[in-house]
Amino acid sequence: MAKRVTIDDIAEAMQISKTQVSRALRDVYGVSEETRSQIIVKAYEMGYDMSNIRRKKKQGRRVGVVIPKSDLADEFFYLRMVYNLEKIFNDQRIDFKLCIMEEGVDAKTLITAIREYEVSMLLTVGMVPDDIISALSSTGYPLAAIDARSDGLRVNRLCFNNYAGTYQLTRYILSNGHKRVVFAGDPEFTYNFRQRYLGYETCMKESGFEASHIHFTRSGTCNDSELDRLLHSNSAPTAFVCANDRIAFALYEELARRGLSIPKDVSVVGFDNVDRCEWSDPPLTSIDFNPRIIADAAATLLMECVKYPDATTRCVTLDANLIIRQSVAHLKDNQ
Repeated sequence: MAKRVTIDDIAEAMQISKTQVSRALRDVYGVSEETRSQIIVKAYEMGYDMSNIRRKKKQGRRVGVVIPKSDLADEFFYLRMVYNLEKIFNDQRIDFKLCIMEEGVDAKTLITAIREYEVSMLLTVGMVPDDIISALSSTGYPLAAIDARSDGLRVNRLCFNNYAGTYQLTRYILSNGHKRVVFAGDPEFTYNFRQRYLGYETCMKESGFEASHIHFTRSGTCNDSELDRLLHSNSAPTAFVCANDRIAFALYEELARRGLSIPKDVSVVGFDNVDRCEWSDPPLTSIDFNPRIIADAAATLLMECVKYPDATTRCVTLDANLIIRQSVAHLKDNQ
């Protein structure tokens, strides 16, 4: 029998205090968001039973939350969403089982593992392939999918209006007098990134300006020489629309390393509105898809699937809010 993972084990693995781990898992004051996220990731990876710090659940009700391992590592967005989901289901006295999907796993293997968890309903989160979602749907479990992309999926889906988000960001930047605005990110990385690029591109073209992008990975790395060429060109950008906040923070560092000030020399906006946006220097303008609101909407959608199993499937699309802070400068007409 595998040894039960304790708070002491997590503290030892991370070389931090037991108190820090306990506070992070209980979501109380005294731990930074970055440290809290790292502790939660480690707890999930080590197989810590999060129900140890939750109230007692009602027997017979267990939700299995399926998420790719690569998405779970995104502490800025998906991890916070999962953490909020767990809190919501526990408040409803529904047991919670996180089903981490390894890269390349086939549907049969995943379904076998899920059945061993004795779940009564399923929720998929993030970049779960369409064929996996379809296979999970065919098992008969009530199922809802967060961030599933294909309109061909006959499951209840919760989607985000990524296109409208970056359209709104770009419109805001242009309204501040900017004309040379570049998208930072890889439009082909995911469906979401592609939609974000298209929202930016559409707004630029409708306004009579050229759309272009510089490649940043999801984690925020870029080609130094490519960025240098862009910043020293005759058409150097006065603003960047970033595919997510992680890329925006990486760009903050790259621009500072080159002696450029935000927003005096270059303006930057992000996407996701993570906690760090408020205390970055300067505070980052971003698009807000609040993980708590998403988790609430997803839980509601899943419980509707349980209550009305024969209802027509639907897609609920969440719109985002533009959170304006101090990372965009207003340019004069001659700039």
